[in-house]
Amino acid sequence: MKIIGINASPKGNASNTLKLVNSVLKDAGSEGAETELIDLYKMNLEYCIGCGACCAIGKCSLFDDFVEIFGRL
Repeated sequence: MKIIGINASPKGNASNTLKLVNSVLKDAGSEGAETELIDLYKMNLEYCIGCGACCAIGKCSLFDDFVEIFGRL
């Protein structure tokens, strides 16, 4: 089983949310699960501009880190 923890807190390492997510991932990992953390605040993510390229050509026209996140999910 693979578990992906997603953190979106802007507080960096001081984030209580990050501490909780890491704790859950650590415990899940000790039980044999494959775990991964995605920290959205450290990534470059743009807002959708509604251009429709994703529907027309199957690819987003924005050059951000979403493709990397989508590949992990």
